[in-house]
Amino acid sequence: MKHNKTLIILLSLTWLFSNAQDAKQMISRYKLKLYEEKKLKPIQTVKMTLEITTEEGKFPATMWLMEDMVYKLEMQELKGKSTEYLDLNVYKLLTASGETKVVSNANTETHFRKKIWLNFYPFLHTKDEFPITETQSEAEIAGAAVASIAPSSEPIVDPPNIKKYVQILGFNEMKHIYYLDMIRMIISKIVTVYYIDGVEKKDEFIFQNIVQSPEGYSYSSVFNTVFGEATVKSIQFNRAMTSRDLTTPF
Repeated sequence: MKHNKTLIILLSLTWLFSNAQDAKQMISRYKLKLYEEKKLKPIQTVKMTLEITTEEGKFPATMWLMEDMVYKLEMQELKGKSTEYLDLNVYKLLTASGETKVVSNANTETHFRKKIWLNFYPFLHTKDEFPITETQSEAEIAGAAVASIAPSSEPIVDPPNIKKYVQILGFNEMKHIYYLDMIRMIISKIVTVYYIDGVEKKDEFIFQNIVQSPEGYSYSSVFNTVFGEATVKSIQFNRAMTSRDLTTPF
């Protein structure tokens, strides 16, 4: 029995190492497609003007991003401004009605799972302590020596061109699952799995209508946000930003 347990552990570690190596190679191919083939400079800042569709209607919004530093989304509604803000120290969310207000400091669960949005291309930015590995199914994750994802009541079969990569965060069984389209070499979806009071929750972000800026940067012109589905009206890369762009009053 002891030998069987040792064998299972060794097989699990071998599985993780092999899939981690595959993920590193795939991330390199993804980076080559995004930047190096086009000889583009890495993204430092992004500014988007958006239109966000909510239950109350469509509203103008602006998103600012300073890579690895600050993410800010501001939507102008009839009642006032709704803001989502994230930096290395805090996550903040305030709705125009004032009914929702969240302030989560660094290393809290909410801040921890939101941090990937400090990067315009989250799949490129990994930490050694939270490696990304390939997975074929949710059952494979459960079979390895890592936290499992609860199986869905109805199995969902992904298209053959989609590869899934999971990033185990080691924080209350939290994980990010990246869906990579192997034909177009784009991330089509990111699912974040976490638990509140023992109940599984999922944040699902879908990226649609991938286009290119005049410079050649690829981006999703339709994607979902915490406030609703956003459509990109204009986008600027690597432009100077002011302190007002990158801060919030609350």
